[in-house]
Amino acid sequence: MPRIKKKHPHSKLAMPRGFYLKRGIWYKRILKPDSKTGTWGLRPESTGCPEADRQQAMNYVVRREEELGRSRSAGTIVDPRQVTMGELFEDLLQSIPHEPTRRNYASVINAHLRPFFGPKLAVQITVKDCQEYRSHRRLFGIKDTTINRDLSKVSKAFKLAIGLGKLHRTPAGGCDFHKRPERENTRRVRLPDRYYSTFRDALHPALRCLFILGYNTGRRLSDLLRLTWDRVDFEEGCLYFEATKFGSGKAPFVGEMEEALRQQKAGRDSSFPGCPFVFFWFGYRIDKDGQQIRRFDGMWALAVSVLANEMKARREEPLDLHFHDLRRSAHFQMRKAGVDSQTRRDIMGHETTSMDDRYTMIDDEALKVARLKMNQFQRSAGLTSGLEDVRVEDLKAEIRRLEALVAKANDPRESPH
Repeated sequence: MPRIKKKHPHSKLAMPRGFYLKRGIWYKRILKPDSKTGTWGLRPESTGCPEADRQQAMNYVVRREEELGRSRSAGTIVDPRQVTMGELFEDLLQSIPHEPTRRNYASVINAHLRPFFGPKLAVQITVKDCQEYRSHRRLFGIKDTTINRDLSKVSKAFKLAIGLGKLHRTPAGGCDFHKRPERENTRRVRLPDRYYSTFRDALHPALRCLFILGYNTGRRLSDLLRLTWDRVDFEEGCLYFEATKFGSGKAPFVGEMEEALRQQKAGRDSSFPGCPFVFFWFGYRIDKDGQQIRRFDGMWALAVSVLANEMKARREEPLDLHFHDLRRSAHFQMRKAGVDSQTRRDIMGHETTSMDDRYTMIDDEALKVARLKMNQFQRSAGLTSGLEDVRVEDLKAEIRRLEALVAKANDPRESPH
């Protein structure tokens, strides 16, 4: 009796030419660059699919050939499947011409992003990896706003890699940005106008000019502490900060800035002519006087306590004022003065319009101004009955009557004999 040959259970799905099995896994020779030389050629690659998963193996090869075809068309010699996140971070750092920005990026990447993402292949990163990074950072009490900034560097690294032809897509599902916490965690603190002189005078004299510039320009503390006298132009009346990709970094003298800067320079010229920095210690400690100011936490805290006592005396809730809060104060001042948003961004060194929006604070003072303006408009438009004005005048008349009675009672000539 002739032997009947059993059909393979998957023989109905014939594999295209070029596929072959090796230890139960489907392989195929694919046109791709050599990992060492970069030369293109047909090289074997595992699909990672066992013999039973024939369709998955074919789908894998289709995706790979499409991916490698785009790389070859772009003229690159990099296989996207070999690019690690560590390589993307290196490319990102090399692409930043501004040294302070590059240092900032490097500190975040080396401390947090590289240890978490570095060894992984870029093409394998998905939104799940970004979500796991967020969970990991939250374990250390890090807020979502800071984590968003970390993940924005991951996103920028991917976009740069796409521009270089090393990759052809961003992480599947995105980078897990949380916009709601960005708004919820934004500090709403600024120094009220009426406490400006109180806080200024409570500071150590070496810090007062720094405070005045921070309050009026809204520049970051790091920008101000690096400021040198060659960037102060008294003739033009402006400061020149280090140029960034966001703008020229020019800020005009406003308020007390010029007077404070001239006093600062006179003190520098007479006592420490060799100090190039605008902000230096004086009247502090012998071993510190004449040196660049770097930290002043304790002295700032003393001024904050003076401010808190003053606010408590007026039955107001005290503020835990940070130096960074002066950025909101400066933004509020410029907005009230009618300075347009583009000019505000240039002066403060903001990157985008969204940052300008975040610093737009609607507080009690702004609401009071809005109320007065709306009342005035509605009265002029005949939308109110005028009863409010009558009520106010009646109250004023009653106050005058009571004041007259008190004055009469306190007059010794009116005392009974």
